[in-house]
Amino acid sequence: MSDKGTKRAQKEDKAPAKKETKKAKGTISQEVFLKNAKPLSLSIGNSEKLEVVPKVFNTGSFGWGVSGRVKLPVGDEEVEVQVTLNLPVSGSKPKKEKEKEKTEEAEDESEEEEKPKPKAKTTPKKK
Repeated sequence: MSDKGTKRAQKEDKAPAKKETKKAKGTISQEVFLKNAKPLSLSIGNSEKLEVVPKVFNTGSFGWGVSGRVKLPVGDEEVEVQVTLNLPVSGSKPKKEKEKEKTEEAEDESEEEEKPKPKAKTTPKKK
């Protein structure tokens, strides 16, 4: 093996493994979520409370969210801070049409892969 091949193999060994992220399966519908989800209470500091309400985000996903300003003590002073909290339900973002088509194609291909494929006939090479 050449030095280039050895160095390449060493680099590949050092490469971090890619994390697999899986979307939650069986996520409830937006309609069911909005009908049944209850507001949550968020406490910040010693006395500040915010209500985190069910909502639909600009991306189309849904979950709970809140945005507001609260005052928090710092020594003898109080400072105002901006609070933004989004709690999207995993897998709730609607798929775009292209992504839906790719997913359907991938599912079709995986079904085809499960079926045994006939072996191709090979002919010996001439010398």
